[in-house]
Amino acid sequence: MFRKTMFSICLLLFASDGFAAGWGLDAKASSLAFVSIKKSSVAEVHHFERLRGSLSDKGQLRMEIALGSVETGIPIRNSRMTSMLFEVAKFPKAEITASVSPKIIEDLSIGRSVRSRQTLTMSLHGNQHDIEADVLLIRLADDSLVVTSVNPIVINASDYDLAEGIERLRGIAKLPRIATAVPVTFQLTFVPVH
Repeated sequence: MFRKTMFSICLLLFASDGFAAGWGLDAKASSLAFVSIKKSSVAEVHHFERLRGSLSDKGQLRMEIALGSVETGIPIRNSRMTSMLFEVAKFPKAEITASVSPKIIEDLSIGRSVRSRQTLTMSLHGNQHDIEADVLLIRLADDSLVVTSVNPIVINASDYDLAEGIERLRGIAKLPRIATAVPVTFQLTFVPVH
């Protein structure tokens, strides 16, 4: 009862932020990475530095990825990805939503984990698609819940009208090929909203 009351209070306090209360993303303890493959065999790992998200007490997951925060380890490549691929002037962020059963979270005791099949809805570059993902929920402590991908999620550039942007990147970098299917992994740490 006390916990539900606290969730309700938090919901009122944070409603103006546009994010539901319950659990808030600890961005510093979270990561979302993807692998690009060029020349058929050269793989490089990249990530996004600015993530924002929440998991409400009703199980509504919402994530925002600031596409301009992509980090590839090479500044000129960061700039080209933001302008030529993601086109952040028009599409500054990607959004992911999902609905997790509140019972899964409530029944998860400290030190335990549960694997769950989830449908994630991703909005990216003006397009929206559902993605099936196996995730692992881990309750590390009363104030720490981790959601991580069990397997990489493969995102196809053509689903989000990004194939043309990849071709532009390929041309300017004078590469023979850049793969248009990209594996994505994530580890998201949530803490109670106070």
